[in-house]
Amino acid sequence: MIKNLQTAFCFCLFVCLSVSCIPRKSYIYLQSKVKPEPDSVFLKVEKQKYLVRPGDILYITVLCPDQEAVALFNIESARNSTTGNSSSNMGAGGGYFSGYIINDSGEIRMPMIGKINVQGLPLDSIDARISRKLSLYLNDVIVKVRLYSFKITVLGDVKNPGVQNVMAERFTILEAIGNANDLTDYGDRKRIELLRATPDGYMVHKIDLTDQDLVKSPYFFMAPNDILYVKPITAKMVRLNYPVYGYITTGVSAILLALSLFNRFSN
Repeated sequence: MIKNLQTAFCFCLFVCLSVSCIPRKSYIYLQSKVKPEPDSVFLKVEKQKYLVRPGDILYITVLCPDQEAVALFNIESARNSTTGNSSSNMGAGGGYFSGYIINDSGEIRMPMIGKINVQGLPLDSIDARISRKLSLYLNDVIVKVRLYSFKITVLGDVKNPGVQNVMAERFTILEAIGNANDLTDYGDRKRIELLRATPDGYMVHKIDLTDQDLVKSPYFFMAPNDILYVKPITAKMVRLNYPVYGYITTGVSAILLALSLFNRFSN
């Protein structure tokens, strides 16, 4: 009986040690399926345009030779000229007060031209739509539209979790992870969860950073209000419980020793 207990104990110890080992392959991003891996490879990225939706905040700049005429449309410029403040509000939170918020109907409201439906349009199409309407009142008008409300959240086993305010029209999942100072040694690179906002909630997508086909995925580029959650690998839980395993190992060893001595002296 004691021999069977010793065998079972050794087997359990072996399993715990095996689970705590992390293979090198688990750390490598964008691995090639071709073996051996070539020295260089071209990865074609599927270009995507973000389509705006209700709740987004647009930063709209109107330019034309008549500066006084366009001041009415440039919210931030009008506010700065009134208050005497020349600082920019492009930082986090500033756009809420100096941008155009898309309402639940997918519309923004601008002076003179009224409501404009922009839901489901890329930014360059919004440029063109506003320009056409303003050309009825202004000559040689140029419209620039940018997204104010581009922020993402990175959580879980990364070195610097938190909210990231993005000042770019295109932003990849690798850049988001880079801004978070990469995953920790215990972050699971094969089972990252991407929560993407929808009108009714969030859709959860599984991301594998070790697969080169990630660049072809519709989730390679981040969208406003995306949430990335990096799960821990099993080895992390095993290593966090090492002190507990130590106590158990010591206790079981003491019991086996006592049983062995008892069995020897009883015979």
